[in-house]
Amino acid sequence: MGFNLTTFLFELVNFVVLAFLLQRYVYRPVRDGVLARRDEIATARTRAAEQLALVDTRAAELDARDRQLDELRVRIVAEATVEAAAEKAKLLARAREDAATERARVQSLLEAEREAALGWVRHVAIDRGAEVAGRLLLELVPEGAHQALVARLTDSVADRAAELQEAVVDGVLKAEATFARLPPNEDREGLRRALEAATKSTVRLTVSEDERLGAGVTLAVGDRVFDATVAGQLELLREEARRQLADGAEA
Repeated sequence: MGFNLTTFLFELVNFVVLAFLLQRYVYRPVRDGVLARRDEIATARTRAAEQLALVDTRAAELDARDRQLDELRVRIVAEATVEAAAEKAKLLARAREDAATERARVQSLLEAEREAALGWVRHVAIDRGAEVAGRLLLELVPEGAHQALVARLTDSVADRAAELQEAVVDGVLKAEATFARLPPNEDREGLRRALEAATKSTVRLTVSEDERLGAGVTLAVGDRVFDATVAGQLELLREEARRQLADGAEA
């Protein structure tokens, strides 16, 4: 076999191309990767060394802080012992003062309870006395008391004409009379006539019965209520007695 220049040149070109391709796509990337990895390792070592140095520094700081904390703990315990003794003395003194204050407060409460009990007894006495007075009045002169109260209300209508006229609407006055017992027709008509004369209007009078009133009558006109009953008079008596009792207590 002889030497063939063409074949030699072709093989040489193939070798050069292969070497170029290997250099370009194999050796260079591998080299770059190795160099990059080497740099990463160097950087990691540097960081590790820095972290170790930082750990040593932190450890030294912690040791110093532990010593400071021990010293502080000893000082705090000593100061706390002194303060506890002083605070104990203050608490004892305050406890004595509080005990004296509490005794005074209890004494005041007892006095207040006593006054409240006396006040309750007085109010009960007033209520019971008023009830007894009303019951005696009704037992002694039941019909006389009833008629007298009805007549009083009827007679007082003229004196309240101005108030009653304010409730007149379109010439009509609506009124409601509640009697302790249903009255005879003359009492109803007498009250109606008195209202008509006082208000110069037509009166629509509604009549009802309420035995709880004891005796007498109440008259409701608009938002006004005129009371002429034993129950109402007894309530006025109670209020007056309570007022006098309160004035006497303040004095």
